[in-house]
Amino acid sequence: MEVVHYPVMHREVLENLPIPEGDSLLIDCTTGEGGHTSLFLSSYPSLTVIGIDRDSVIQKKAIERLSGFGGRFHPVNAWFDDYLSEAPSV
Repeated sequence: MEVVHYPVMHREVLENLPIPEGDSLLIDCTTGEGGHTSLFLSSYPSLTVIGIDRDSVIQKKAIERLSGFGGRFHPVNAWFDDYLSEAPSV
């Protein structure tokens, strides 16, 4: 698989968006090819990510890219505002 997008400023992203210790959930509302999601999943072994993207073609790349994380990545093909308006409160 050809990956076109690699996250920039990865150190700054991790420093400024810290994930709580233990089991945590992150919702990536613009998953794209999964670059930032991969960064977070690699950095936080107890993290689960719901990855939302409207573009099913690009989402397939994210699914393939993140397949090594198993059940820790849950792709959702939707507009993020639609998904979030219907998601249960956490």
